[in-house]
Amino acid sequence: MNDDSRDAGPAVAPRPRRSPEGPGGVPAGAPRGLDSPSFYNELAWIEIESGTGDARAAVDHAARALAATPRNPDVLDSYGWALHHAGRSREALPLLERAFAGKPRMFCIHYHLGEVYAALGNGARAEWHLREQMRLFPRTSEARRAEQSLRRRGLAVTGTPAATGPKRS
Repeated sequence: MNDDSRDAGPAVAPRPRRSPEGPGGVPAGAPRGLDSPSFYNELAWIEIESGTGDARAAVDHAARALAATPRNPDVLDSYGWALHHAGRSREALPLLERAFAGKPRMFCIHYHLGEVYAALGNGARAEWHLREQMRLFPRTSEARRAEQSLRRRGLAVTGTPAATGPKRS
């Protein structure tokens, strides 16, 4: 057992694969021509955000997208978020930090970083990112999730993060 198994990241129950892979690793039934990084990135996102997806499949899809586009912030975010959902938050953090560095105004990055920092026990950084998500993107589902996350942690949801950035702890 490695240290990542102790991360408090959310677990998504695995489900039987409905579409086994066909030739070339493309899911059977996928239209021809969709064997691309964006296709696999979207598959990963759907697995995670559907609420019933397979986190391990999401990791596999996102890894395939990342192999083709290793500097793409959107793919880095998807891969990091998939790893977090698979209970591998320690591995997720550097990927999400790279995504943030490459695209700091990504609509979901602060929420994702906040949740991963929380799973790793860094409450100050988690709180800062969750509040920043609410400040920058107040009318999004990620802002609502950030607010719920703060409430679960017993933190007030009024106010905004300090302008200086997250505290190191």
